[in-house]
Amino acid sequence: MENAQFEMEMKFRVADPERLRARLLSMGALSQGREIESDEYFRSPLRDFGVTGEALRLRSVGAEQILTYKGSRLPGPTKIRKELELAIQPLSGTMPELLKLLGFEPLAPIRKRRETFVFQDLAKAGISVCLDDAEGLGWFAEIEILAPLQEKQAAVERIQNLARELELTDVEDRSYLRMHLEKGR
Repeated sequence: MENAQFEMEMKFRVADPERLRARLLSMGALSQGREIESDEYFRSPLRDFGVTGEALRLRSVGAEQILTYKGSRLPGPTKIRKELELAIQPLSGTMPELLKLLGFEPLAPIRKRRETFVFQDLAKAGISVCLDDAEGLGWFAEIEILAPLQEKQAAVERIQNLARELELTDVEDRSYLRMHLEKGR
């Protein structure tokens, strides 16, 4: 597991998405385009993901589906967790049906419009910034790096430095799923 990739990210509420988009472009970030992502989260028959902090998500983007497992979060101000992804093509109803047959129950759908930015400059290589309009929740920016756990400290510093450069200060620690479930209460 020492070479395993971990998702390291921070999420921020965004008051002015156009200002942030302009700031990213002025810093040399390249837009990878805009997409609509539909996420379906599943409840496990094996353990309570709400307690363990894990998640199982089926994401649909166009004709592609991606099954993602997110492990428990490690302690600290930055979300750091094991992430495994499996691309499923072409889009079909088979995966949700398979998960249901295995005892996984659909939990909540999350839809968002996402624009992803990447940097070519070496100082920011490997960092992505996602500008999200999460349906019913608002605008957010996620700064993310995938890296081995032994690079945790350097990755966290790079994320925090970029957040300062982008003047992002309103940290949102909850996942979209958690926000959605809390809003529904």
